[in-house]
Amino acid sequence: YENFRPGVMARLRLDHATLAAVNPRIVSVSISRFGNSGPWAEVGAYDVAVQALGGSMSITGTGDPDSIPCRWGAPVGDIAGSLYAAIGLMAALEERETTGCGQAVEVALLDAQLALNTYRVPQAFGAGVHFGTPSPRRGGAGAVPYGPFRCGDGAWLVIGVASNFWRGFRDELDLPDDPRFATLALRQANQQAPDVILEERFLARSAADWEVALIARGVPVGRVNDIAEAFAQPQAIARNMLARFEEPGGREVFAAGSPFRFVGEDALPQRPPVPKGADTDAVLATLLGYDPARIT
Repeated sequence: YENFRPGVMARLRLDHATLAAVNPRIVSVSISRFGNSGPWAEVGAYDVAVQALGGSMSITGTGDPDSIPCRWGAPVGDIAGSLYAAIGLMAALEERETTGCGQAVEVALLDAQLALNTYRVPQAFGAGVHFGTPSPRRGGAGAVPYGPFRCGDGAWLVIGVASNFWRGFRDELDLPDDPRFATLALRQANQQAPDVILEERFLARSAADWEVALIARGVPVGRVNDIAEAFAQPQAIARNMLARFEEPGGREVFAAGSPFRFVGEDALPQRPPVPKGADTDAVLATLLGYDPARIT
């Protein structure tokens, strides 16, 4: 893996062409902001610039037309590039099993961010949709009602009520038998009407109570958690998503666990960060077969 600007690896004679001449099975992965071609190939950028250029900041925000454009709460510009790079690497390794030859995989963070727009692309180009000011209560799939509502304890609850969930949702919130709500198309045409009623209804109970009740009805729902709450919720605990380990010196360290599960295999142990050179002896002895005297 490398994430230098284009040309650096060639100058160091570590580019894929040079390495492949030594071993044609080598797979190399290059991650850069804008890729190795195009007018901005030499330009640097941070995550927030990639998010802005990729379009996602135009559809992320509060719904206030005067609000400042809002980046995602996590560095998705960097993360998406890394995930696509890992997928590309696995594809290259699979091809090597077939052909015996390695690959040079190139991922641009901007390309990855553009790819995350998914169904927004045919909506924008094929249907001519201009999204304009983002709305926290308007979903891409068209479900109504949709989005966050404040509950009686001050917490927020997010819902997404498609047609197959409407009856159970309506009954739980004791909504009126209003002809404007009879079908999804009518609810979409009159979206503000159910929203006004729901804003009042949700204040009657806590977000936790609503969450339990609506889950029992089969309605997709979830509280808006802060980071600590997200890892303390029962589902995250059941999935062991909060990793705990001890640093040298006894300090407890926390990190997000791995989302991967391999059925029938125990999870790999997670290690805390280690000092520089901590694994040198093990690498020399185990991988290279050096005896203790040579290592010393």
